[in-house]
Amino acid sequence: MALEAGKKCLCIPDGKGGYTAYEISAPKAGEKCILLPDGKGGYIAVGTGVPSVGDKVPVVPDGKGGYLTWRPRCPTFNLINTGFSHMIRFFDQPNTTISIHNDVPYILGHSGGHAGFGMWNGTSFDFYESNDSLSNLSMDVDSDGVVWICGVADCTLDGKYCNLYSLKYDGVWTKTLVKYTGYLCERSPNMKIDNDDIPYIFVKYSKPPLALTFNISLFKWNGASWGEEIVDTTTDAWTNPPSALNFDVDNYPHFTNAHTSFPQYHTDYYYKDGAGWHNEQIQTRAYDFVLDEDKYPHMVTTTTGRIYYYYKDTDGWHSESIEVPPTFGEFPRIRRTPSGRIHISVIIPPGSIIDPKGAYWYFRTTGGVWNRCLIDDNSDISWCNLDTDSNFKPHFVFGDLVGNLHIYTTT
Repeated sequence: MALEAGKKCLCIPDGKGGYTAYEISAPKAGEKCILLPDGKGGYIAVGTGVPSVGDKVPVVPDGKGGYLTWRPRCPTFNLINTGFSHMIRFFDQPNTTISIHNDVPYILGHSGGHAGFGMWNGTSFDFYESNDSLSNLSMDVDSDGVVWICGVADCTLDGKYCNLYSLKYDGVWTKTLVKYTGYLCERSPNMKIDNDDIPYIFVKYSKPPLALTFNISLFKWNGASWGEEIVDTTTDAWTNPPSALNFDVDNYPHFTNAHTSFPQYHTDYYYKDGAGWHNEQIQTRAYDFVLDEDKYPHMVTTTTGRIYYYYKDTDGWHSESIEVPPTFGEFPRIRRTPSGRIHISVIIPPGSIIDPKGAYWYFRTTGGVWNRCLIDDNSDISWCNLDTDSNFKPHFVFGDLVGNLHIYTTT
């Protein structure tokens, strides 16, 4: 897997007559390191770390006739914000809780029960509160910094009939009715801005008066109202984990619709091209996905509690288990750089094999090897997310059970 342009690397034989490049950085003071020839008669010191049981690691000569296992170093996680926030969420997990626009993080949340967002001002978050109590929130930010949020309200007492609304903030709040939806599937609304700065909402909802058949629909903003395209219908009510919506380089939409029907979990992957809509089914539950420059999807999924990286190429679908022993995680999120590096963040709940206390972990690929890094050892994390900035550096956000908001950047 190619490194980002300009990165220093070391090359290790791949056993097939070629080499694999691994990113290197100078070791910190006091850190154990290995010395590798620099090609100029000297040596380069490369930091090492003891691998965990089951980790895939490169092996390099130790200069004594043996070998050392070497694990790429983790980035430095910088805590830029912590403390109690009135922009807290409860159990209506938004599909997007952090969005980075012009390298400024935006955080979606509630303020006193009202939908709103926080915008980073360089030292803390400024919070913008609407007057509307919406749930099942999702957010995106357009190229002008205009914030779009979707959510539901006005539900009947039995919860079967709700209104789907959009909120727009461009200095003032504007609320628009999207659809009187009927039964709105848990966590299904997803707001996304396309490459032409047009907002879309993906949602799955029942067709009143009986919640037996569900429309899988895309709503598109036309400048004054929302138009609906019904992509498919289904009798499966559940959308759990959250759905995800993205646009490829040709501005065609792709989205996932995960199913939890026991005993067979699966995900319907929908995408559109010049020939129309297509649907492929994979036997796993997709939590999040991104698209590469060739319009292929890269997903983070769970199957029987394990976390997997699923991706598609010209040869079809492939999967990799991120950790051995298996990692049991919640709310995994994924991003990908143009060079092909994969970033994944995940909550590891208490009782896990790799972290019995529970914590917030980050996984990334370095030269095709998964590297595991601890972000925060808080065991009371209730939700998390990540996004990348213009330099493809990941930013992480998580909230704990008492309402504290924590933001990390990386260097």
